[in-house]
Formats: sequence, structure tokens, C-alpha cells
Amino acid sequence: MPLCTFVAAYHTPLCTNTAIWTMAYYFMSGIGITAGHHRLWAHRSYNSTRALEYVLAFLAAGSVQGPIIWWARGHRAHHRYTDTDLDPYNACRGLLWTHIGWVMFKPRRRQGKVDVSDLKENDIVM
Repeated sequence: MPLCTFVAAYHTPLCTNTAIWTMAYYFMSGIGITAGHHRLWAHRSYNSTRALEYVLAFLAAGSVQGPIIWWARGHRAHHRYTDTDLDPYNACRGLLWTHIGWVMFKPRRRQGKVDVSDLKENDIVM
């Protein structure tokens, strides 16, 4: 698929509207991840309305970083078991693993246990 993407990008002329939409889409999906997956669902940093939860879930889906419950569970495990074998983003495994490897490769060991019962009760998350 990446090869097809590069070939298509090479043969498709870039227009201003596409460039503007690309930047807007990038920032909107980033807000979905930071404000939604990370701050709202993983850390429970604030309470939000159902409408905002729907918007953040929709925006975050565009980032292709996985379901809310999977993302938040991994992030909670990361904070609970930082830099141990139970940490899914274990920095001791290197820079590549910390940033993208944990998504691309199945870990040798299961993540540590964390409580996600609050997310299982949320019908938007489920």
C-alpha cells in the first residue's frame, strides 16, 4: 500500500485545496488524539459533554491510531509500569520501539493489568 501511495502521489498534481485540507485534517485528527484518546479517555483529565465525546472520537478515528479503549488501556499501562517489561512503550527497547515499534510488532510479553472499567461503561467508547 505505501508503494501505491507514492506512485499515486507522484502522478497526481498537488492543488491548493488539497494542501489546505491535508493540513486541516492533520491538525483535527491530532486534536482528536490529544484531547480525546489521551487527555479525556486515558487520563480522565476533564469531563465532557456527549456531543464533544462524539466529535473527539470522530476526529481521532482519522489518525488511524486504533480504538479508544485499546489506546487508553495501553497508555494507562505505560504510566503504571513505566520502563519495565509490562510497559507497552518501554523506552529500554529503543527509540524506534517507543515511537512506532510497539504498534507494528506484537510484543513478546503481555501488557500489565490496568483498570478500564470506566471506559467499558461508556457507549461511545464501546
